[in-house]
Amino acid sequence: MSRRWGVDRALQLTTGAGYSWLMRWWQVLGSIALLAAVLPACSSDQPEAPEPALSGVTAIAAGDFYSCALLEDGTVSCWGWLPEYNAFDVHPGYALLARPDPHVADVISLSVGTSHTCAVLVDGSVQCWGEGLRSGKIDGVTNARAVAAAWEHNCALLAEGAVHCWGSGPVDLGIADGPPWGGVVQGVSGATTIAVGPLSGCALLSDGVVKCWGQTFYDGDTLPDKSAGGAWAVTGGVWAMTDSARAVKGLASSTAIATGVLFFCAVLADTSVACWGNINPVGDVEDDAKYSAVPAAVPGLSDATAIAAGREHLCALLTDGRIRCWGHNEAGQLGDGSTISSATPVLVKGIDSAIAITAGGKQTCALLADRTVRCWGYHSVSTPQGDYATPQVVRTAR
Repeated sequence: MSRRWGVDRALQLTTGAGYSWLMRWWQVLGSIALLAAVLPACSSDQPEAPEPALSGVTAIAAGDFYSCALLEDGTVSCWGWLPEYNAFDVHPGYALLARPDPHVADVISLSVGTSHTCAVLVDGSVQCWGEGLRSGKIDGVTNARAVAAAWEHNCALLAEGAVHCWGSGPVDLGIADGPPWGGVVQGVSGATTIAVGPLSGCALLSDGVVKCWGQTFYDGDTLPDKSAGGAWAVTGGVWAMTDSARAVKGLASSTAIATGVLFFCAVLADTSVACWGNINPVGDVEDDAKYSAVPAAVPGLSDATAIAAGREHLCALLTDGRIRCWGHNEAGQLGDGSTISSATPVLVKGIDSAIAITAGGKQTCALLADRTVRCWGYHSVSTPQGDYATPQVVRTAR
């Protein structure tokens, strides 16, 4: 009896209701096999889709340790070495993704210094925050239209073309008789653009003349008292502190300016670039012959529309949207895919639609025509891990 039951049961499993039951089990087993094949592709070991690119950017600013972008709605987002973002990302204090800055809104102009940020608000006031110098609303500045931040002092371009600076001291600021916390720079009127370095500043005037103040190079033939902060003779003049703005002699009509560490540059009306001060940024720092008060043309560079300076490197934006950089490159700040310094301009890889550039410390950023941002060098979006010697997309958190 039991043997016959076994045969009958086997026949039932291959016919009628038994067949349907068996097929259902085969379907279940097939589904399990399919899931086993699909799940590995969905596991956390697979690369995730990248975060969205930061977009709607209208202006960019780079400092020594981080960079920021001004967005269409007047807010600010920043990335890089941001102490206030200690809890984010893969490294303490480091934001690989652009983060909204909670300090301000309604911003129309922005600049980043060593470890602080300053912004012009829609009402013409200036507000600064971060480490060092003065934070909060800057007293005495009510009609600003642009701001420039550096290591030891900041300056605001006022609507009437004057320049108001504050920071390290009246001599450095070109304010011989002003209060120690700042005031209007003497000898400047009709300014359209400003740029500041560690202890100096320059203004481009409406007639194309460039005037500089503070610790700068000029064509004087008398060496000031070294007790005033240090001075020495250089080719064509002296390097020393000035207590008011001085016109840069021998410089043709200019359209843009930039300042770095002991060097100054201008884009000329013919789209060439001329620099003075440290005219060989990759040379021996002890070589006095590399310093000149006489502006010298940068070889092999033309069609420039804008210029930006970091600590020891420079970049020029060209009319066709490309960028050329020169100077020190130990952090990949020249953007040519190497870490080899160059005394002559090299082409930045992968950029052909830039409309603005900024440089700070050992990093460089470009604003593209589609209103997104690319950065390269130390403290750019790709470090502390990844490729930093070629431009990388600045992304934001979802």
